[in-house]
Amino acid sequence: MESQNNTKMSGNDGKQFMSRKVSNCDLILRVLALLLTLVSAIVLGVNRQTKVVPVQIAPNLPPVNVAAQAKWHYLSAFVYSFVSNIIACSYAAISILIAMGTRNGKKGLAAIIILLDLIMVALLFSSNGAALAIGLMGYKGNSHVQWNKVCNVFDKFCDQVAVAVVLSLLGYSDKLIPPLSQFSPLETAAAAIVDEIEKGSCRPKEANTNKKLIVTGSMKKERDRRGKMAENYDLLQSMLPTLTLLPKANREMILAETTTYIQSLEKEIKRLEELNKNSSSDQAKLLKGKIHLFNSDRNSSINVTVSSNVAFFGIQSVNRPRLVTDIFMVFDYHKVEVLAANVVVNQKQLTLTVTAVVNGNGENTIEKIKRDIVLNL
Repeated sequence: MESQNNTKMSGNDGKQFMSRKVSNCDLILRVLALLLTLVSAIVLGVNRQTKVVPVQIAPNLPPVNVAAQAKWHYLSAFVYSFVSNIIACSYAAISILIAMGTRNGKKGLAAIIILLDLIMVALLFSSNGAALAIGLMGYKGNSHVQWNKVCNVFDKFCDQVAVAVVLSLLGYSDKLIPPLSQFSPLETAAAAIVDEIEKGSCRPKEANTNKKLIVTGSMKKERDRRGKMAENYDLLQSMLPTLTLLPKANREMILAETTTYIQSLEKEIKRLEELNKNSSSDQAKLLKGKIHLFNSDRNSSINVTVSSNVAFFGIQSVNRPRLVTDIFMVFDYHKVEVLAANVVVNQKQLTLTVTAVVNGNGENTIEKIKRDIVLNL
């Protein structure tokens, strides 16, 4: 009887030791998440920079120096990232208090903590993805929509955004705070082993039955754990398109695919920039080609240069309301693809240059376009 009591006390001590070990590890991870998300929110919240930028008002006037400011709340993506970090930081603080108050943990509370962990991971991944997209746009620009890069001017601002995003990603990454860390399989397995030893010592005849029940319960816990991991992996696949081609991927493969995807985006940006440069060189060559001139009056003219299926239109006219809209409606009516356009208004004189691709019967279409534009001048 005394040996049975000693065995029972030893089993309880082992269970409490394993529970305390896992709980302490979980508590440390949540403290790290609290600190990293708090620092990320502070770094982003104080981010601002002022630079003097030369602005060209008119071609024949010298540039004017203007003080320009970049602040984090000017872009909704950065506001979203800031608010997400504040929410994640607050949740980490609350979860720390809950973990300290209930070291043993209840099953209902465990399910709620796991669900909230998953929500925080999804929230931070989405907000950091939005901030990274805007940061890449500021670093590289987009020549198709005439968005120039700004990180070459506001370098300190862009560096602080990058630091804030990295800290936020570290705060809730799978290496710091896995969503299932609150009630780890290690604790479940340890409790099952201790219970098995305890029950086997007290009731030897029921050892086989208890062992089967323990194995069945462990298998169910393992299936639940794998299901949660599959949900997290599906969430990651939705943010990384190339990852869907890999049925099974470890951490190294995920990092490699992410790097490859970013490199492919950079190559695509370079390719588009090369196309833009080639288009500019083609426009320079077009100036040596044949030029057709039509005048509707003394102050209006159309210069057209054609090379293969690319046409360069130079239009000058007295500015009036809706003039640019009417001209582009002519291009849309003739189903011509506009590659680039530039509008300059100086002393009520409008100058519009358009580079377009003319398919089909090119010369006939160009003559119709010139005729319709002349009617609108």
